[in-house]
Amino acid sequence: MAVLKPFHGLLPRAKDAASIVSLPFDRYTPQDLERLKEEAPDCYLQVILAQENLGENRRIIFEEMQKRGVFARDTEAGYYLYRQHNHGHVYTGIIGVVPAFGEDGAAQLKKHEDTLEAREAQLSAYLGQLNLNAEPVYLTYVSPRGKKPPTQRVLNKAPEVQFAMEGFGTHELWRIDHPKDIASIEQYFSEVACFYIADGHHRMASSFRLAEERKAQGKSTGADQYLLCAVFPEEEAGLLPFHRLLRGLDVLEGEGFWNLWNRYFLVTKGLATFPPPQGELAMFVKDSWYILRPKEAWGLLDIASEKLQNEVLGPDLGIEDPRKDDRLGFLGGDISRQSLEAKVKGGKWQVAIALPAVSHKQFRAIADRGHHMPPKSTWFEPKLLSGLVMLDLAEAL
Repeated sequence: MAVLKPFHGLLPRAKDAASIVSLPFDRYTPQDLERLKEEAPDCYLQVILAQENLGENRRIIFEEMQKRGVFARDTEAGYYLYRQHNHGHVYTGIIGVVPAFGEDGAAQLKKHEDTLEAREAQLSAYLGQLNLNAEPVYLTYVSPRGKKPPTQRVLNKAPEVQFAMEGFGTHELWRIDHPKDIASIEQYFSEVACFYIADGHHRMASSFRLAEERKAQGKSTGADQYLLCAVFPEEEAGLLPFHRLLRGLDVLEGEGFWNLWNRYFLVTKGLATFPPPQGELAMFVKDSWYILRPKEAWGLLDIASEKLQNEVLGPDLGIEDPRKDDRLGFLGGDISRQSLEAKVKGGKWQVAIALPAVSHKQFRAIADRGHHMPPKSTWFEPKLLSGLVMLDLAEAL
């Protein structure tokens, strides 16, 4: 069964939450970061942007913000109900903590991509210095017998934190600290078979690495044996496509270029739907779209990104490591056909390949079998904020 436990959360000052929390780091331009570093002393970005060689000073910066009342730890343990309104969609999830060890621990979590050991070690060291989980790992689950989580009583109340962020939707947060509500949620998740890691594989792995190290050293504080997570039922989780961009194809001009695709696909000019339906790809090259239908039909476990990588990009174009090869680019999320076209028309890229979104059924089937997709195969919504609900690893749970 899945286990999600209540905890003492660290929350921003409610009236200033919009200026305290941080967007996903890649949403900021270098100019944004420089400006906010100077103009927003209470933004959680101040902790993120602290120089790496200052290490433990990140914790000092955070504690100084606590002293100023920027963040405060809840006195009562509980869950947190989070809702985001963005791009015409509403996403509602519960924030709690997942234990790292024992029958209730990491075995209940299923992943769909591998992690890099060096990145795990780097993030584990960062967590050890900061002693803070500032952004929850994103998990999904299948609702037991189609039942919704028992949160309606909470939703009937006004949110305790509510704010809008330009270009990033509206955010609402409720505390769930009544014993009956906590018991109901614990009972609900006891009927959930497992959690699936949607976003945050490296943060999950690095947190468990830190938990193991501290447990072995006898230095555990309690909270560091858990990981902060936001769990969304599958029907509340947005799963969007991740498209590919290609360049460096000058050796495949003319007939050689088309022979490459004709080897695996039936190629027809035009584009009926964007993104393409399951079992198809679409390609934009030289101002035109083409539909690519595989000559051999794909099954449930045939993920478009994996088929493209293993049959074309790797063997024919020599793009063996999609994480490192600069001839391959990615563009994911709720983007338009015109946005993908612009990448090619701008001259930086020669070809855009539109992929269908991985379905939730495919996503679960891959994870259930212990298989892993290529990097950047899934784009999950919502994207979560840093500094909205945090877990202090330096304290007891």
